[in-house]
Amino acid sequence: MRRRRVGVVGAGLGLTAMAVLGACGDDESASDEVCDARDDLDENVTELRDLDLGATSINDVQDILGDIDDDLTDMRDADEDRLSPQIDDLESSVDDLGSAVSDLGSSSSLDAAADTLRDALGNVGDAAEELRTAAASDCD
Repeated sequence: MRRRRVGVVGAGLGLTAMAVLGACGDDESASDEVCDARDDLDENVTELRDLDLGATSINDVQDILGDIDDDLTDMRDADEDRLSPQIDDLESSVDDLGSAVSDLGSSSSLDAAADTLRDALGNVGDAAEELRTAAASDCD
């Protein structure tokens, strides 16, 4: 009987500790959340920009695009009103790049596919920089 009560008390303390620690995470301000998401976005856009396309799989690119989408969701959740236009622009650029990657197999020429990818990557970089600049007031 005593052993069972200790186990129940221990489990209760563990759940209480998790609840308290979880509540601490909720204290992060919207600015902090924007900055965290911006930092993650910077890392993922840099990773995308620095890819060696000759040695990278389509799945690798799609994984990075998924990470960027997650970063954008975090930014939208933190400060949707102010950053919405820039987030929308970057989401559109990421979608266009995703489409270009998906369409690689149906491209009529490698040159055309390479041009499309280069343009789409450039648009992602430009839109990411605009969002970064817009979010700067939260992080500086």
